[in-house]
Amino acid sequence: MRKRQLRALILLTVALTGCGNMGKAGGNPAGEETEEAKTEGTQAERTQAGETQTERAKAEGTQAEEAQTDEPEKGESGESPEKSRQMQTLLQGEICQGRIILEDEEALYICGTERIRRIEKSDGSSRVLWESGPDARDALMAMEGKGVLAGDYIYFLEEARREADGSRGAQGRCFSVIKKDGTGYERITELEDFPQAFYRCGNGLYLESNGCAGYYPEAEDGAPVRGEDREELSFEGLPGSYSLVYVMDSGVRNVSALESLSTFGYYLAVNGGTTVAIDPKTGEERELMPEAAFRAFNRDFFLFGKYEEGKEELYLMDAKSFETSLLAVYEKESYPYGVMVIDMDEEHVYVVAENAGGSREENSIYEEIDLKTGERRELFRLGKKPGMEGGFAFSARNVVIEEGYAYYADAMDYKMYLMRRSLSEPGEAAALGDAFYDSGISQVGTVESYFEEIHSQARPDFVLAEIDLERLVVDEKYKGAAKINRILAADQDSILSYAKDTDDLAWREDEIASQEEDEIPYNLSYSYSSHPSQITYFDGDRFSFYQQDYDYTGGAHGMPMWVGLTFDLNTGERLLLSDVVENSEEELREIVVRYFDACISEAPEEFWEDALTVVREGISLASDFYLEEEGICFYFHPYALAAYAGGFKTVTIPYEEFAMKIPVKNRG
Repeated sequence: MRKRQLRALILLTVALTGCGNMGKAGGNPAGEETEEAKTEGTQAERTQAGETQTERAKAEGTQAEEAQTDEPEKGESGESPEKSRQMQTLLQGEICQGRIILEDEEALYICGTERIRRIEKSDGSSRVLWESGPDARDALMAMEGKGVLAGDYIYFLEEARREADGSRGAQGRCFSVIKKDGTGYERITELEDFPQAFYRCGNGLYLESNGCAGYYPEAEDGAPVRGEDREELSFEGLPGSYSLVYVMDSGVRNVSALESLSTFGYYLAVNGGTTVAIDPKTGEERELMPEAAFRAFNRDFFLFGKYEEGKEELYLMDAKSFETSLLAVYEKESYPYGVMVIDMDEEHVYVVAENAGGSREENSIYEEIDLKTGERRELFRLGKKPGMEGGFAFSARNVVIEEGYAYYADAMDYKMYLMRRSLSEPGEAAALGDAFYDSGISQVGTVESYFEEIHSQARPDFVLAEIDLERLVVDEKYKGAAKINRILAADQDSILSYAKDTDDLAWREDEIASQEEDEIPYNLSYSYSSHPSQITYFDGDRFSFYQQDYDYTGGAHGMPMWVGLTFDLNTGERLLLSDVVENSEEELREIVVRYFDACISEAPEEFWEDALTVVREGISLASDFYLEEEGICFYFHPYALAAYAGGFKTVTIPYEEFAMKIPVKNRG
């Protein structure tokens, strides 16, 4: 019964908004309904009888009524404008798209697929309501996350491993719920696919993929929705082979079919790479700037981006008349990498562009573009922060625009904070709560950066080599600081000598000189980067970390490398494994092989067949390691035990397994 009601709801909305002739602004009058829509609409009205609309729905319903100036006082069926308006506002006023940032009177909620954080409005304090595991990332780092507030509950999509065919389990996505106070977490259902859109509409939640949606009705008693109540809803007139339109709108998301239908009166979809508007009655399609890419939208306009030679152009398209106008142009000379649209509201488009001539600390410029005048205004700048590249996957472009504020993550004192910045009032950004990530570097010292671009002599505009290095500098308050710093400086000097090898640069120059002028020799560009990880162990006398290097000499990918480093802060000595444990090499090998054996047994398909043999032959008192709070971490580089895509293979073995030479925290 509910499925019929939903279908009737959509059909009636089509009739009300008018989609019969897409070449005319506004389409059919709101009162022109089919007999089927009239009949099923009446059934839907009976179902809705007695339900009270929210004040927001009433207000938006009034706006919708005022916008339709040609709407007759009564439709042909004789139904009153009030009843028509109620059906319209059910779709127009109550679609609540899943977002990274949610807000109520008490708090902000940062909803990710790995972690949900609550930030109190009263004092700015924050706490984690839920996380998938100890390595979970905050949403603004991954730009993945969709949450919906419904009463006391937050519904969200989470990343989760699930059992499959007796194996350890494949990575999947679950539809889950938790209360706003952090209690009541449960997985509603496991999902076979990754929904392109997630939203609340009326009295239910929707997970939408191409051409259909899973509908979960909300219980009347306010209890969370149940997976077994799922109903399938198909969108008639929308081919299942078409994909939903992708936008950057306060986080990555797609325009849902129901959203585009209720907002514009037609479906927006992508057919073969081209954005199309589809009349749900006739199936007629209209291509929307096939030579351009759909970037963003509001209730009145679509935004398209088009690359021309030497520039990027942004166009506004009227959502009713489909007329287009040029909004802004970004010349390649000043913006060599173009711009990325991050959001659009009723008055502005928000973009970020690479600051080609600026410092690395301000390499991203955020601007707003006035939709009426096309005037551009710089809002703020962000960039890379020393000491954070090696310990945290961080991109300065991850910004969410919400209700006049920009939200993002930024580093201060080698710690990561959630920040909020007003878009209308100038001033500094404010940190929301305590740091959610601490690299630990401030306990030990600081980080110094070295960056150099070596340009080709044959083609001065081409970067032949890029060297991006960071070096930990231990604070002089520690007695062993001078010796440690000499060791780390010498290591960086050896990297520079390797990266600037004259013979290597010479053959690359010869190759470039022999190529045609119109060829871009990307395969001859070389780069080397090196960044310290977070401090993995610190007790005031000793500390440990690993230097993360990446050597790219051409091809599909470069080669990552770790160098585990442990130092005594009092003597300045670098500690080898033989300085840390008293075990014999045979004892050490037995312990490490046992732990790797357990790791490999959990997912043997992820390792080479001879992986355990490689471990057995490779472990010695000179093996790679670093200290962690829980124990000693042993690691093998990519290709050693598994394919490149498998990354580094590690095990952390508790200190209790070893006969330790040095005192450590958390032992026994």
